[in-house]
Amino acid sequence: MNTVNLWIALSSAAKTAVNARLNWNEENNGVYSGPVGDKEARIFRAMADMTIVQNMFRVGGFGGTTWTLYSVYPESSMIAKRAVDWLAANRTNVFKVVGAWHWDGRQIGTDWEVVEGERTGVITGTPTYRIPTAQLLKIMPTIKVYAEDGSHTETEPTELSDINLLLGQSPRVFV
Repeated sequence: MNTVNLWIALSSAAKTAVNARLNWNEENNGVYSGPVGDKEARIFRAMADMTIVQNMFRVGGFGGTTWTLYSVYPESSMIAKRAVDWLAANRTNVFKVVGAWHWDGRQIGTDWEVVEGERTGVITGTPTYRIPTAQLLKIMPTIKVYAEDGSHTETEPTELSDINLLLGQSPRVFV
């Protein structure tokens, strides 16, 4: 399996523009002339497929912008990497990669250290996408603690943690 997991933050303005483009009907509305080009539309059309996208985090703000975080599981890591690299380089104000992992939990750009054919548990290399911890904590879901009577309290997360792993997916490494 070559599946990877990407956490992608999309600004509210970009989310609105992408939704408008993906729902555009040229037959009824004429030629699209908005800000989302053909290349972006192809990328987001694949991301918008509900079988691979989970809108699972809270909407939050950092850097003066409101962001929504998506967890995406594209099948091809090379195709995803090219598309995501292009978006990250060309749409920096509206699109951010805030984490990227292989199915085995290590970040994209890293590898397991192997000694005499055995994996040691040590990760080597440099992650391709730096995890912006302070910003990511602002859009991670709140932590709910339930009492026996069904009431609950909510607190802001203070450290990054795994959320919604798919069956067979190893825990994500956040360092």
